[in-house]
Amino acid sequence: MKNKVLIIGVGNVMYGDDAFGVLFTEALKQCTNKELDVLSAGKNLFYIASMLNMYNKVIFVDILGNDFGKEGQVVVLKINPGVLSEEEIALLFSRETFPHTPTPAHVVALAYASKSFSGEGWIVGVVSENRNFVSKISDNVINAVPEVCQNISEILSPHLNSPLDCRCVSEVFEKVLEQHYRELGL
Repeated sequence: MKNKVLIIGVGNVMYGDDAFGVLFTEALKQCTNKELDVLSAGKNLFYIASMLNMYNKVIFVDILGNDFGKEGQVVVLKINPGVLSEEEIALLFSRETFPHTPTPAHVVALAYASKSFSGEGWIVGVVSENRNFVSKISDNVINAVPEVCQNISEILSPHLNSPLDCRCVSEVFEKVLEQHYRELGL
């Protein structure tokens, strides 16, 4: 196994807070050593299921809807499709998946069902409802960066020689965010 951990930023950079996961992982890439594989997937998640066979832990960074809590709240969810039967996984895909809307849970379930992944799946998300086209990320979501980083560091603690440098991630996130706003003309 090349690396055992994969961190994936999920989102669409054109839609306000939905850019969070992608921008967070861009900052994380600049602040980590080579112990981790970090990538930004945007919303193209299905191809990631085929990559998971190289890892025993995957963490998705994303935003979550307000049914998970108050705006800006950080939520950590463990994805455990191993408790689902093959029929339940098939039902999950047949009723809830459209080609452009898979969730991290769908990706992990697909990898489990295909027997290409048997590790741990996690989502570290920030609650948000701001998905306005070409808009800035909400202050509540920006302020969650240190807590998101800390939660990821705790999940990864058995795999890392030292904790993530969350101060670095916060500082670089601000720079990545400024560049993102320049690119969008905001």
